[in-house]
Amino acid sequence: MRYAILALLTLLALTGPLSPSLALGQEGTAPLVLRVPASPRAASVGNAYAGVRGSDVVFGTPAAIALVTGVFASVGRYGSASTLGSAASATAIGRVGIAFGVLWLDYDARPGVFPTPVGELTVAGPVASSSLAALVAGSYRVWGFRVGAAAKYVEERVGSTRGSGPGFDVGVQRDVGRFTLGLVAQNLGPALDVGPASAKLPTRVVVGATSPRVPLGTWFDLGASAAVGWERELGIVPGGGVSLFYLPLEGWTVALRAGARRVETDGPNRPFPVTVGAGMTVDRVSVDYAWEPWRGTGAAHRLGFRIE
Repeated sequence: MRYAILALLTLLALTGPLSPSLALGQEGTAPLVLRVPASPRAASVGNAYAGVRGSDVVFGTPAAIALVTGVFASVGRYGSASTLGSAASATAIGRVGIAFGVLWLDYDARPGVFPTPVGELTVAGPVASSSLAALVAGSYRVWGFRVGAAAKYVEERVGSTRGSGPGFDVGVQRDVGRFTLGLVAQNLGPALDVGPASAKLPTRVVVGATSPRVPLGTWFDLGASAAVGWERELGIVPGGGVSLFYLPLEGWTVALRAGARRVETDGPNRPFPVTVGAGMTVDRVSVDYAWEPWRGTGAAHRLGFRIE
């Protein structure tokens, strides 16, 4: 049974993200930092993070932080134009989990363009801009479920103008057999005003699943994650990825990852739907890398570190 479910997740991960949307988003959203994957692992598996575990899940679903204790930090570069940084810390005490996180994006916007499309992150405009999200989250395990919520401070600066406000996430996870299922609603809150312009938060509602690691002989395991959701910017967004693990020594793991998700399709510069990544874990320390190719100018390179 578990092999059948794993095969279904793998099929969805590889083909679902390339399917056409059932509904198209019609409005730009802000802050820009909440519209890109928050970590290298998330980027390399199609941002299908509603059903996973790890110290960076505070950016994907607050429900999972009751399972981890650790710290995480990453940096990313979009071509030669934009820089993304993220950091998180999570701790679990019994059934309770607490986490803190921050996302920061430095980019250059075009004059008179707000909100900036994700595809322009690799293009240097003349207007120095930045995007910020800082959050605190908590979770609790009850009746076999993990439930969580997060409160955010979000901010966007475009030239000399600035806007800020609150945002909120809520999520739930449950283990069903050896699989983890998750449901999360993110970026709930009022519109963000930046000078005379206004944009709604990039609200998204996602359901996702993560498979257990299935042994493939002596040295290799295979895992998969998949998700489908609605985003205010894009409409229906499927995504997912697969991970191949190599275990050469006790406590050592090398991972190769590939994923895909629905992305923006307008403009000369835009992200490609397929991403790849790799990682290595030695005992409690992990290093992860993700590459997001771009149609047009540049590409995104992401590097992250975690101790759990």
